[in-house]
Amino acid sequence: EAHSVINFTASIGHESVLGPFSVVSPGCLISGRTEIGARTFLGSGAITYPRSRIGDDCTVSAQGVVARKLDDGCRLIAKPNAMILPPDDTP
Repeated sequence: EAHSVINFTASIGHESVLGPFSVVSPGCLISGRTEIGARTFLGSGAITYPRSRIGDDCTVSAQGVVARKLDDGCRLIAKPNAMILPPDDTP
């Protein structure tokens, strides 16, 4: 959608949707039917499984692998440990 960035060597599969103001960094592999929300950032080399759903305002670190749904505001951090942090509830 509008104002999104898809960098060099990124691959976007069929029927995938990239929300407005989102960024796909170099080397990302976005599988088919993946939905990426608004203002979401995928670091270099991030990979999604087919039919993944990444919410709004999410961050996926470099080399992160999205194998399931990420709710709005989540951060998936692959290095040094794999973890998903819930949205920050502070005002």
